[in-house]
Amino acid sequence: MIKKSSYRAFASSLIILFSLNAQPVEIEDITTSVVVQKNSLKVGINESFKKSWLTGDFFALYESDINLEEMPYSIALLPFIYNIYPVIWVSGKNYSIECMDEDAYYSLEKVKKVLQRLYPQTPLTGNLIPKELVKNRPSVPLVDSTKSIAILYSSGLDSTACSFEHYDKKQLLISAHGHADLPVRKVRLWKNRQQKFIEYAQDYGHTNAFLKSNYTEFLNWEVIEKISPEITSWRVDTTEGVGIFGAAVPILFAKGYSTLLIGSSFTWHYPYPTAANPLVDDNLIVADTISLKHTHFDYTRFDKVKLIVDLVRTKNIKIPSMRVCDYKKSGENCCQFCAKCQTVMNSLIALGEDPVPYGFNITPEEVVQRTKEYFSEGQGYWTSWNFCDMQQKLKSLPKIPQSAQWLLQYNFMKKVSYYAAGTKTRVNWHNFRDLAPSTLTIPTEISTNFCDNAKRQRKQEIAKHTYDKLLIKLKKRSEKNRFREIKTEKNNLPVNVS
Repeated sequence: MIKKSSYRAFASSLIILFSLNAQPVEIEDITTSVVVQKNSLKVGINESFKKSWLTGDFFALYESDINLEEMPYSIALLPFIYNIYPVIWVSGKNYSIECMDEDAYYSLEKVKKVLQRLYPQTPLTGNLIPKELVKNRPSVPLVDSTKSIAILYSSGLDSTACSFEHYDKKQLLISAHGHADLPVRKVRLWKNRQQKFIEYAQDYGHTNAFLKSNYTEFLNWEVIEKISPEITSWRVDTTEGVGIFGAAVPILFAKGYSTLLIGSSFTWHYPYPTAANPLVDDNLIVADTISLKHTHFDYTRFDKVKLIVDLVRTKNIKIPSMRVCDYKKSGENCCQFCAKCQTVMNSLIALGEDPVPYGFNITPEEVVQRTKEYFSEGQGYWTSWNFCDMQQKLKSLPKIPQSAQWLLQYNFMKKVSYYAAGTKTRVNWHNFRDLAPSTLTIPTEISTNFCDNAKRQRKQEIAKHTYDKLLIKLKKRSEKNRFREIKTEKNNLPVNVS
């Protein structure tokens, strides 16, 4: 790690750029104003940057027991920093900020290396440069992590499975008004969902913590979703865990929690990369001890449903009512043409469970009918892959209900719609071992093609290779044109007559 004095020299050399005429140029600040007032943070953002990439300024609001004024300024800034960083990186420009927690800064440097390797054709040449690094430490006694933990909770399958795995610990369940499925403007929807979060906590002896922020809404989605063909879904491909962790940091800092758990959406075996993985999340640390832990990256959706069902049966735990999709804004599961609902409902039925107590107002017969209709048309790769995984695991069970027998024979990859040609390529997690934190173990054997149609797989890889060659060709052409422009500019310079 670079010492603070060395860092300051490094930062100074970055903050002052030199033009061709050797005139110093100050890097623009990313912020125009920062207002920290009790439990609220409001950040005014550089106007030119905002015009190019955002729809407005940033805010985060916490409950009354979270006093941002009492914590270090460099901690209070993290909700903003941890949600703006990837946009700055892809902007290709350097921006400065007044200060940053030292551990947070170096964590983001590690995250940047992971993303650069995930998306090799996407330039991440911009930088967020703090004028000062601040070494923070927790200001309150830390909670005993063997008895109590903090979890990001949404009532979906991933967060419920994470909560259930730690059923024997007291849990602080952190939920956000402003996440993609809970827009800030949808106040009534939030009230309904918040009440469900509270009821879940009461049922299992946990506590809640809430925050409100536009951390997903202040971005200009029409612009950032078109930045790179390698990034097909901006939030999950760049910011998912880091962004919500940043928003939750003031809660963790104030309440003394050293670890925040986030449930996975993917696994080591899912072949197409996103930033929602432990190589990104587990590299994060703030204030010397506060970290994010990405859990269940070795669990598929079927594995998570089975984990919950097994605990309900063996530990006599109350069945959880889950909301696994955001199709119906009223707060109910859609139970129809939605990948998340389909995977959970079918997993429950295959394991001999009635889906109704789990939050699905539907009969097993209706599930079968709707799922067959669902797969009569081509479905996305993630959906088909999860059903194929479920099929493989059902074959090893001693017995499954008659209503789920059809799952054993169906070809779920027959009409799979792969990502558009020339976008994502297969990830080889073994190539990331040098970027993994010491606390993370990457499996020695990772199979990413057990569900694939080999012909379609080869076709996509060929398309990707062709696309990469095109990018190289375009880059060379651009560099050649730039060389011509420089040469023309030199030829047009006035002759110095003495």
